[in-house]
Amino acid sequence: MFIIALQSHKMSRKNVARWFAFVCILWVLIFGLRGYGVGNDTIGYSNFFQNKNSAYEDYGNVTKGSEMEPGFIFIARIVKFISDSPTIFFTVLAVWLFYFIYKIYFIVCGSRRSLGSLLVVFIIANSFVTLMVAIRQSTAICVLLTGIYILLKNKDAYRGSWKDVIHSWKLLAGLIIIVSTVIIHKAFILLVPIMLLAYFLKLQKRTMYIMIGTSLVLSIFFMREMGQLFNSLFIFFGNADISFVNTNVMDIYAKDFGVNTQKIITTIAWVAPLILTIHLSDKKQYKTFFFNCYVFSVCFFLLFSTSFLIERINTPFVLLGFTQFMPVIVNKSPRWRAVYLFFIFLMLANAFIRYSNWPKTDSCIPYYFFWEHTIK
Repeated sequence: MFIIALQSHKMSRKNVARWFAFVCILWVLIFGLRGYGVGNDTIGYSNFFQNKNSAYEDYGNVTKGSEMEPGFIFIARIVKFISDSPTIFFTVLAVWLFYFIYKIYFIVCGSRRSLGSLLVVFIIANSFVTLMVAIRQSTAICVLLTGIYILLKNKDAYRGSWKDVIHSWKLLAGLIIIVSTVIIHKAFILLVPIMLLAYFLKLQKRTMYIMIGTSLVLSIFFMREMGQLFNSLFIFFGNADISFVNTNVMDIYAKDFGVNTQKIITTIAWVAPLILTIHLSDKKQYKTFFFNCYVFSVCFFLLFSTSFLIERINTPFVLLGFTQFMPVIVNKSPRWRAVYLFFIFLMLANAFIRYSNWPKTDSCIPYYFFWEHTIK
């Protein structure tokens, strides 16, 4: 995937489209065909989908009763009409997710940057782990991307007034779909207002620098406090009954990923490319919703990085924002292209350190397919 992304700058638009589709299909296979023990929550969702639990036990089950959000249960029941196999369920979600990633990336960042941007998203963050583990969040993200795609396809109907939304049923439908994510996962009550804020804000470059600097300072001097604040918000809005489990999980990850070297490399990998991209971007690029998502994603990571659960909220901002990782000039300048390749290699190094230190109590690594035995 990395080699294909590097070569995409030399390809025609037609070939980029083909290779980008191929890369997305590979990710669909990785997400959809994983073993039921890959991902801490995967086995629970598998039992839920197969009705192996008693009603309301653990996750409950899709037919007899569950305390999970009604929107998620509704979608799961639709898929269950097709098959009782959890693999089918996971594959449907994977196809849905990457179909709209493919469509949105081509609209937003163009053929020459789409491959590299997608690769960066999964290298720099735990995006692929989050999407595999957090099935309800993944489902909510699928719905969110569907709504955003509808808005993008009909953006010409919006001229800056809410009346335009009311008069265009397609824009209204897209907005309703985005808001409906809150009935798929409660934590999106936090996410949707922030995303709407990112849409309407018109940030200046100076404001972006201040946001990044402030987030960096707070992350250095108040790291633990900021992480605890996010934990409290997520537990309150996401699910009040899992506070003990969440705290335990975050303690485990904080212990394994708490080394200073890891923190320094990770911070540089997130902050340095954004600062340079802001500097190199023109108004056409940085005065956009997607660029705001990029800035927000980095700021959220800096502020709340001690909370492993930040990925549950930040992943949509990462998926959308990192379409802007490479400024337009990268396609025209070999010098800047080399700089951004260095940034990607830095992210690869950071990922190598991170996954080398991955907690043994976590089941996301090693990966295996559903037809294989559990790898120990």
